[in-house]
Amino acid sequence: MDSEAFQSARDFLDMNFQSLAMKHMDLKQMELDTAAAKVDELTKQLESLWSDSPAPPGPQ
Repeated sequence: MDSEAFQSARDFLDMNFQSLAMKHMDLKQMELDTAAAKVDELTKQLESLWSDSPAPPGPQ
């Protein structure tokens, strides 16, 4: 295999690797966004439970 063909194959593999890496990063970002949205939803539910429950009696 001559050096030009080798370089061409290497460039092709580099592009494929970069494409896969970008897809992986996109997937991880979606997972992170989903987890953050779930935390926000659970926080709202917890705050709602706290505000709906009667206040504990204070010291007298």
